[in-house]
Amino acid sequence: MHDLEIQPVSAHFESNVIRAIETSSPDLRLSQEYSTQELETITTILSHAPGIIGEVVGLPENAERPGGCLVIWKKGRSTPLAYAVGEMKKPDKYPVFAMAKARLVRDFLPEAQLSGGNLSLPPEQRYKVEYGGQFFDIPHGAVATNDGWILSFSGFEQEWDAGAMLALAVKAGVMGIDQAEQLAEQSVPVSQERTIGQCFSKLIPH
Repeated sequence: MHDLEIQPVSAHFESNVIRAIETSSPDLRLSQEYSTQELETITTILSHAPGIIGEVVGLPENAERPGGCLVIWKKGRSTPLAYAVGEMKKPDKYPVFAMAKARLVRDFLPEAQLSGGNLSLPPEQRYKVEYGGQFFDIPHGAVATNDGWILSFSGFEQEWDAGAMLALAVKAGVMGIDQAEQLAEQSVPVSQERTIGQCFSKLIPH
């Protein structure tokens, strides 16, 4: 297992196109918009993130993917909190996709608890994210909990992004393992190589 470093990333919206810029601000997660209890939950999530993401990084299939971007958001709050976990080899891409996934389950598919619910829509109705002058279907990788927490990640294949966020939600105590397993098993399949359920099971053995 790799225990990875966390660095804050500043995320903002511009003309409805989701973008992100890097910053060295150490106080990003201490936004006054969040209550003391919410900041305690964020701290708990962050304490487990390096271990969960490190487990995924340590797998042979992810040898070329040493990290990515984590977004933590609470429904009802306007400020998303974004962090680089490990090394972001694509700092221009991963924050954009992590934010797009988070915003999808917050604003556009609020009834969905996984951003991959977007992939169950007819192709012409799917929500897109712009990157490099092209538009992509917003993929798996964000999870929304019953009490309004949103955890989103971009940096691995989308099944691992989603499996890692479900595992992180369980480890941080914002989602029960039974619900996480159910969401993983009901998720829209996108690969013949692996499922979100298989990825989740490797991170949270049961």
